[in-house]
Amino acid sequence: FCQNLKELNFSEECMSPDDVELLIHVLPTAEENKKLIEYKDRVADLRDVEQNVMPFCVLHKGVVRMKVAKFALSHVTMYQAVKDRCEVLKLASEQVRTSVQFREMLGVVLKVGNFINHGVKEMVEGAIRGIS
Repeated sequence: FCQNLKELNFSEECMSPDDVELLIHVLPTAEENKKLIEYKDRVADLRDVEQNVMPFCVLHKGVVRMKVAKFALSHVTMYQAVKDRCEVLKLASEQVRTSVQFREMLGVVLKVGNFINHGVKEMVEGAIRGIS
């Protein structure tokens, strides 16, 4: 996760936005961070919790990067949902444009509407009249 933060690569969903939010709140303070960095070369001397936190301590602007990660991860699902809806609309519009049966049905509706509004005398093949 730290490597993805360092590269600002959020294409892989290894954590959820909620996990990132929790992680932001449990990161060491600036003072604790300074003390941990003193052990940068002697990580084995630290407890396992501190060893796990060490990559975040040496990460440049780690909290800011995590906030960016939280934003990116929370909008991935929204982006995918909107993209999927757009794909469905695109397919539906393509089917409407290419459907011969739908075009024929609209022609019948037009003829019926012209007959109702203007009578038989004025009904000419292909003539389109509006509602008056």
